[in-house]
Amino acid sequence: MKIRPIVVATAMALAVAGCAPAAPGPRDPGPSAFVVPSASAGPSAAPAIRIYQIPHVAGGGPSLALSELGNTLNEFAARHPTVFSGTWFAPEQELFVVGVALPKDPAAAELEALRGRLDPGLVSTRTVPARFSWAQLEAMKQQIVDDFLLHATAGVNGVGLDVVNNAVVVTILRSGKDPALTDNVAVLAIAAKYADAVEFEETSSPATAG
Repeated sequence: MKIRPIVVATAMALAVAGCAPAAPGPRDPGPSAFVVPSASAGPSAAPAIRIYQIPHVAGGGPSLALSELGNTLNEFAARHPTVFSGTWFAPEQELFVVGVALPKDPAAAELEALRGRLDPGLVSTRTVPARFSWAQLEAMKQQIVDDFLLHATAGVNGVGLDVVNNAVVVTILRSGKDPALTDNVAVLAIAAKYADAVEFEETSSPATAG
């Protein structure tokens, strides 16, 4: 199965301006209740289809000290999957970013205190607002896996997470004879339900185990 540019530190996808592997995983054991976003403005509106853009980033990976800092933040965020959306390293800014879905949760205040201790002046870390938590993204991903990937519906070839853009990524296996993504029946059905919470990409390589 295709792997996007990523450095996985722990279970919560510590990514390098990319997204997590497109692979079905075990169902998230934590809370997964969420409101599915509305896809259309009216009964006749076409669903919005968001295309995944492969990031083009400058700079290398983090230094050893920054890696240790990032691992600590990632481990903390992983303990609160309903509060945070994920963590990633932004090479161009040379800092670690944490997505925060519930800024008023006590865990968000704990994170700020942790950042203050580990990163005096907050020069190497940043928090950004997130529409969906990691648990919510995982719940959407698992539902798409159950409804489409496991049945190989209309070429659905993989389902993963893009923590940077706070979205689920659906990969479609497409050959030259197949319709464009915007005309694929599975893409249209998924977009109609999840709107821009889901991104789509295409591949010509079938998924493989591992």
